[in-house]
Amino acid sequence: MIDPAILAFSEVAEPAPLREATGLRWCEDADGVVQALDVTPWLLEDDGSVSIGALAVLADSTIGTVASVRGGFGSGATVGLRVELVAAPLRRLPTVLADVDVVHADASGSLALANLRDVDGDVLGVATQRNLARATLAVGSRPGRSDSDRADPSNGAPAGLDIDDVLGVARIERADGRSALRYRPGRVLANGGGRLHGGIVAALVQRGCRHATSSLVGAVGDLVLDVDFPRPVPAGDSTLEIRGHVVERTRRYAWAAADLVLPDGRIAARGRVVAEIANG
Repeated sequence: MIDPAILAFSEVAEPAPLREATGLRWCEDADGVVQALDVTPWLLEDDGSVSIGALAVLADSTIGTVASVRGGFGSGATVGLRVELVAAPLRRLPTVLADVDVVHADASGSLALANLRDVDGDVLGVATQRNLARATLAVGSRPGRSDSDRADPSNGAPAGLDIDDVLGVARIERADGRSALRYRPGRVLANGGGRLHGGIVAALVQRGCRHATSSLVGAVGDLVLDVDFPRPVPAGDSTLEIRGHVVERTRRYAWAAADLVLPDGRIAARGRVVAEIANG
């Protein structure tokens, strides 16, 4: 049976528009309670592989929810998230599952690990998250829902769209190992505190890294995504910038970094990607 506290936390911390848009759902399998992410068009890169940024959304949500409930704090702020895959590119799967093994959780926050696997139990990767406790979220803090917030990218996206198209990331520059993107964080991807969901923030940083690497070396498979979160990102009308660049490359691998920049120039998130070069 799914812990009612987990469902109650999800309802407040991750409002219905967010969960519908990302396709997250709690369920049970032979190993217990897990969170599932059905692979739909918004999860995919332009080569048809599952985006490691999309898996960061699953990992952040699952770890944050379980750790907050077990640690006894009402909500948390993600300060660090790492997703590492066994192999890349990760070809399309019907569903990805995440279950959590909490390393430490108390009233101050948590350090926890999630296993990412397919429905047959094969391990796809692991994710770790450091979470600092905040004050309990009140039900009244949930963002209001309007007709424009009812869009469902995970299920309603036309065939052929990749994660950039569905998230609404605009490509300004992509050449010679550098990328510049723009993004306006809408309310549909806000958490219960009115901030952009931590997993979405990680996915945006990954977009900057991927465009930088692919502009220099062509086809890549992202193996590791590691993101720090210095500041929260308010959901609203402000336009954010994502700036990425390749740090180093060898014949087989490329390392890239990217920043998510607020309108006032401050860094909201900073991340790194390790990518395997196709046919490297």
